[in-house]
Amino acid sequence: MGETNSSFKDSLNESFRSGNLLEWFVRLLKGVLIGIGAILPGLSGGVLAVVFNVYEPLVSFLANIFNKFWKNVFFFLPIGIGGVIGIVGFSAVVEF
Repeated sequence: MGETNSSFKDSLNESFRSGNLLEWFVRLLKGVLIGIGAILPGLSGGVLAVVFNVYEPLVSFLANIFNKFWKNVFFFLPIGIGGVIGIVGFSAVVEF
């Protein structure tokens, strides 16, 4: 249990170092664009994930979910948050 907790803390600290903060916002933006692509007709969120080089790491993570679990969760967290923001935010624009 102690090693798991240490791994969690290390992953959390690594995710929010100052150099990684810019990368975090870039992944958030990629998630927003993937979310927008998911709801727009004629545009695919999956294709955007491939273009942004997110698809292959995501499939690798899902294929072996327990390998470096917390590191992968913290890597994909901004993409997931951005996806939700893109879907919710742009659906209001599409509805209008």
